[in-house]
Amino acid sequence: RRRSELPAAPSPLAPARVRTMAASAVGLVPGLAPGEITRKLVTLHHTFGFDFGVRDNLEFLDADHVAFISGNMLVIEDVAAPDGAAPARKYISGHAGYGVGSFAINAARDRIAVGEKGVNPSIVVYEYPSLQVCKIMKAGAERGFASLAFSSNWAKLASVGMSPDYLLTVWDWEAERVVLRTKAFGQDIFRVQFSETDEGRLTTSGTGHIRFWRMASTFTGLKLQGDIGKFGKVELSDVAAFLKFPDGKVLSGTESGAMLLWEGNLVKCRVARPGGHVAHAKEVTVVRMEHDGIGVSVDPVVVTGGRDGFLR
Repeated sequence: RRRSELPAAPSPLAPARVRTMAASAVGLVPGLAPGEITRKLVTLHHTFGFDFGVRDNLEFLDADHVAFISGNMLVIEDVAAPDGAAPARKYISGHAGYGVGSFAINAARDRIAVGEKGVNPSIVVYEYPSLQVCKIMKAGAERGFASLAFSSNWAKLASVGMSPDYLLTVWDWEAERVVLRTKAFGQDIFRVQFSETDEGRLTTSGTGHIRFWRMASTFTGLKLQGDIGKFGKVELSDVAAFLKFPDGKVLSGTESGAMLLWEGNLVKCRVARPGGHVAHAKEVTVVRMEHDGIGVSVDPVVVTGGRDGFLR
């Protein structure tokens, strides 16, 4: 084409267009493999199933919509559809080749961070409800993201990588840059969470461990320092779920169904039901605080769920 026919170059002062671009326009969609049919010839009709291998795989976006991972997609489903009507769905696709590993929703419920699985996966932040690409963070893990979490003031995003790197990364997601990074553990990590009252403190947990992190100023700069939880006389356990209290204590579940209250990196006590019974007969997979209360209670309550099929 003649130079006069070429489109004008964008002004360096123009606002970033990534906010309104589709995933294919920002380099997320890989090229076609040999013999692969172009994606333009097919349209997604429906994705079946629910990935029970993903922990914390169900979150409310608002009163009418939930998000969950199904295969290579993050599904946003309208649960307020009239009786007998098929629920409306929207889809966010994983682009690294092996699906979606995790997702997180900020407190304002207007940003969704999606952590991919695959070779050199990305974390993609979408605006909700438009589902337009907002920010993209790369080089956070080698093969996928096991868990993501926004800080309480939404300014930071934490991610933990799957095998083989197991990296804990704290991101300034608006600037798409790494703030801090360190190896979190040598085995699978299930969950990461910021403290609600101190964004400089985080907790991670997983296979045979729970770890308490703080962002500390040292003579070489800001660093992540982590203390491994010491189970003491309590049997060593995988920790799939935990809850951070405003005073810094942490309530965690165990494989046996027992609940442990941590102060610092030590077990302060075991929490039991009346009669000394453990909270659940099998592994505790959910520990949450409901601030609106339940039933006649108006005070915040702790809700736990386990593989025994009970919520308490």
